Amino acid sequence: MNNYFPYDPEEWETIVENAFSSDAPEHTFSDAYEQKKKKLLTFATERRFTMKRTMTILLTAAACAAILVPSVAVGASQIYQAWQTRTDPHRNAIQIDARTNTSDQVMALSYGWLPEELTCSEDGKYRSETSDMAMTPLFWKLPSDTMTLSTMTEYVTGQETYTTKSGNTVMYVQRDAGYDEMWVAFTDTLYVAQLYVNGMSEEETRQIAEHLTLVPAETETASIWDDAKMNAEGVEITIPLQFEPENLNLCNVGDTVALSGMDGDFSVTINRAALQDDFTGINTDCIGLDADYRGYLDENGKITAKRSLIHYGDGINSLDEVISEETTTMQVLVLELTYTNEGAESAGVGIFAPLFQLEDNHIVDMRVKDWDEGIEYNWETAGELMADNSFFSFATQHGHEKNGIYDLAPGESATVQLAYLVDEDWLGNLYLDLVNPSGYPAKSIDAGCPILDLSDLTE
Repeated sequence: MNNYFPYDPEEWETIVENAFSSDAPEHTFSDAYEQKKKKLLTFATERRFTMKRTMTILLTAAACAAILVPSVAVGASQIYQAWQTRTDPHRNAIQIDARTNTSDQVMALSYGWLPEELTCSEDGKYRSETSDMAMTPLFWKLPSDTMTLSTMTEYVTGQETYTTKSGNTVMYVQRDAGYDEMWVAFTDTLYVAQLYVNGMSEEETRQIAEHLTLVPAETETASIWDDAKMNAEGVEITIPLQFEPENLNLCNVGDTVALSGMDGDFSVTINRAALQDDFTGINTDCIGLDADYRGYLDENGKITAKRSLIHYGDGINSLDEVISEETTTMQVLVLELTYTNEGAESAGVGIFAPLFQLEDNHIVDMRVKDWDEGIEYNWETAGELMADNSFFSFATQHGHEKNGIYDLAPGESATVQLAYLVDEDWLGNLYLDLVNPSGYPAKSIDAGCPILDLSDLTE
């Protein structure tokens, strides 16, 4: 490859300065270019990507169609930054700092590519009629005074940040609570796209991000981002870890307890809780789809994992540091629960049921060594089965949608098998939140919800 660059640095700086100068003459494109552009626009408007109207979603407006047009280029800046940082095992901070001279041109969001099976609904969301694939787009504009955006994303299980071919920053967040999130920061502009996506492959989400563009518009369709309002109305920044001991409502295997804090009236009977050292009898994933776990077994047919203690950096001023490593033995906790509709009408019930530990009236997350210092445990390979301290396998013979049982008639029951991967060091101090209406066990305890005591469960 010929890497020869025909200009010296000073000459090149002069060329760039002149090109982006406000006094620079307007560039005249060739007739061939104009003809090609006209042909592309005509081709685009004749296809299904025709922009018909602008749909409003919540506080933001998003275009329900995609137009294939050249994106508008703006002057490059070395100041613009967009990044995500893990703040604790469950959350990421999304931050964008424009701090640059940006164009006053009003822009609209345009999709150059979408999966064929997605169609835009009246509410502005994209859905498939044949699968669970879906996308909800939000379109934001940074406030002109601060030119910044700062928010938190919850239930994080993975993350990736990369740059598209056009120079935009993509922050993809995998979540264990429904849709994943994809943020696309349009470099050197005040515009940001926030997409909730579900049922898509990595290649499909990358194609969407690569083909997202901004196009000039007469009407502003983006909503102005407000850090204070979004964080106040969005996620809680502080995780409640402390509880009042007098509110602790423990139950045991064999008990039948009423479930409060749920839609409808339900009871649950704890039929069985047992440990095993392999995946015998477990062949579904966390939403009931077929799964094969033999790849997690070692040469002796047992489950072992390399456990690392990691100090996570902020991704800017500090890097991740491995403090220690060791091999640990894992166990599978199998629970069998029977849910009964005690109400007068048919109803469904969603099942979450995370594990946790108790210590001096505090909730302890087994995966975290030190919340304040950002030190936590990681289990190589096996860790992906331990997301959010929840079950990796959900199985039932009753009708269900993902991890929720639906259409239980009055008095009808459904039995569910849940499987959790646990470190042997956790045994002797394990509890399970049977209701989990808030996502935080401490809130469940203080609400008097039943907590399954598994502290006497041993190998």
